[in-house]
Amino acid sequence: MPRRKRPLITTRSEFWLRKLINDNPEILNKILFDNKIVSENEIIEWLSPTLADDFAEYYDNEFLDKLGIDKNKLIVSLNDFWPISGPRWDGLGKTNTKKYFLIEAKAHIEEAVDYNTGATSQLSIDLIKKSIDNTKQFYSDNTKSYWQMPFYQYANRLAHLYYLKELNHLNAYIIFIYFCNAPDVDIITNKDEWIGHIRTVEKVFALNSKCRNKINVLIDIKDLK
Repeated sequence: MPRRKRPLITTRSEFWLRKLINDNPEILNKILFDNKIVSENEIIEWLSPTLADDFAEYYDNEFLDKLGIDKNKLIVSLNDFWPISGPRWDGLGKTNTKKYFLIEAKAHIEEAVDYNTGATSQLSIDLIKKSIDNTKQFYSDNTKSYWQMPFYQYANRLAHLYYLKELNHLNAYIIFIYFCNAPDVDIITNKDEWIGHIRTVEKVFALNSKCRNKINVLIDIKDLK
């Protein structure tokens, strides 16, 4: 089932994202408000990871169900865009005005490097390549940039933004959250180091102005209760 119950005890970005969503949602809400992503009259509901839901992660069509998106009304079905066993979303949220938030969180900078799809069948590999190439063509000013490596995970997250926003015309956002100064990682990464990483990745991807619904959020763990 594309819902993965997570252990009660965890570490690194999974732990810190739980702290943010369950204990300090006002921090993330304020960032979205300050960046004019949401307004004062909009209500944000963070759907995962939550204690009441076993801190579960959602993927495949179940992440659409969790967001309250009617699969039968989509212009392009997820199955036609991405093979099964797709991205496990670190977090999900929505507003009462039908804005949808997908979260990818990092506390350990080395986790940002990802070379592999994990897909084994040629049909799945071909579908992933086609969808990422279409995303690149729309969101990048450099058609020669190679999105498959070494930041494959970043590419497939942007692809799902493209799927929701551009192909299905939903008001979707991808939020990349970078936790600064997390003490439980091998390489403690401060704000300036994360900013350098972000600039490097965005240079590699040559993202253009069409990729406006991508949000970078830096949170120092000392600000979490």
